[in-house]
Amino acid sequence: MLSTKMITPKTQGRGKSYIYAIDNNRDPVVMYLKSLGSINSQSTILKALFSFSKWYLGKPKISPQEIKWSTVEYSDIVDYQRHLSIGRKLQPATVNLYINAVKGVLNKAMKISKVEPINKVTRETYDEIGEIKNAKGKRLTKARAVSAEDQHSLFNIIDNSTVGVRDKTILYLFLKCGLRLNELCDLQYPRDVDVINKVLTPIGKGDKEREIPLGTEAFACLIKWIREVRGEYKGYFVCRVWRSGELKENEPLSHSGVRYILQKCIKIALVQTFSPHDLRRTFGTDLLRKGVDIFLVQELLGHSNPATTKRYDMRNMVDKRKAIETI
Repeated sequence: MLSTKMITPKTQGRGKSYIYAIDNNRDPVVMYLKSLGSINSQSTILKALFSFSKWYLGKPKISPQEIKWSTVEYSDIVDYQRHLSIGRKLQPATVNLYINAVKGVLNKAMKISKVEPINKVTRETYDEIGEIKNAKGKRLTKARAVSAEDQHSLFNIIDNSTVGVRDKTILYLFLKCGLRLNELCDLQYPRDVDVINKVLTPIGKGDKEREIPLGTEAFACLIKWIREVRGEYKGYFVCRVWRSGELKENEPLSHSGVRYILQKCIKIALVQTFSPHDLRRTFGTDLLRKGVDIFLVQELLGHSNPATTKRYDMRNMVDKRKAIETI
């Protein structure tokens, strides 16, 4: 066994604190995961590494720590890339993510001076593997922006109960503030919610804080949530609610909990299904549709590159549909 604590499939989703609790500076898998900037990144890369360990060792649910990384060769990575592209038919971007996850561990296995001998990767091997090119190609995105009609239907089916006010607050934080799912779940009051200046300051990817001014409708909804339901206590801004309507103070919503709430709203409103991130895309698309400069939209979304913001622009499909309707 390579570590006193082994990473298992259950580690996924348990957060950065669990990874950091594994005290082993000789394990390239642990050291690579620790180098990542966020819990979400760790979870994504961990999934990719379990995929590789299952393929490489031929056993399901086996930890990537069980791999003798010194035995991984150029031909293995080429075969694995082909398996992902042809065998599993994954999108090129996903293939590249999985391959780069393996390269990340190999990099640590080369650089860490105290690495176990069975994990030590030579510079020659790493450079050879590093020359493997990314998979090329592009697939049409399945992402979408939620139409104004669907948004109207969603808000119409929500009542003024405790759960209803909470659910409407969630929709406004996505649609009118452009929060990421993890930003919404981690939002703290009053630290991140300034009701005096009407500004949100979520902490996003890379531990970067940004300012999002609150529009009139969003501010009114958040004030209703605070004054009529939530209260002024310090802690998670959006919390869980008992079936009786009683708040579970300082018990944050989980990612799956938010998805459940949205699916419930979708089912009742009879609208086309969407993901939490589609609501964030809708925020970006609506701003661009109103002529807001893309660099300002980039800042509001917390993107480090305007090219990422451009991918949030769903206006082309709307325009295509309108064009087709004319013939």
